[in-house]
Amino acid sequence: HGSSLAALVELAEARGYVLVETTLFNAFFVRMELYEQYLKEEVPDTTIEALHEIQMGTTIYQLYDGTIKLSGCKKLLWHRVPIKEENVQILPKEKRSFPFAPKLQKNAAVDETALRDVAVDMSSYCSSEDDTDKDSARAEC
Repeated sequence: HGSSLAALVELAEARGYVLVETTLFNAFFVRMELYEQYLKEEVPDTTIEALHEIQMGTTIYQLYDGTIKLSGCKKLLWHRVPIKEENVQILPKEKRSFPFAPKLQKNAAVDETALRDVAVDMSSYCSSEDDTDKDSARAEC
């Protein structure tokens, strides 16, 4: 049988304990006086919302323009330090763009023919051991 985290926090507080850490399945409490003396700076917010991260995995995605996006847990679990997307970017903002985007003039009407005319030939980005085999390299792309 189990109890909700909120019920455990309420019981612990009534007995002089404070929540200081959680994992997916565990909660850690210490005596209030020990918290005040040793942990208050380290764990300033002891609310369930601040401490209980039910999703422990962090997923990294890269967008077409090179922007790095994070999904899931956005903090170092055992250090309570946030992982900020702006701090994990590889490319500076001014260098982020999709290298194969069609180069259209501003306010130009877009039709299928115009898109084909400005499409980027990506065959040079495909590796082929032999330059005579460019057609198969294009087919791989």
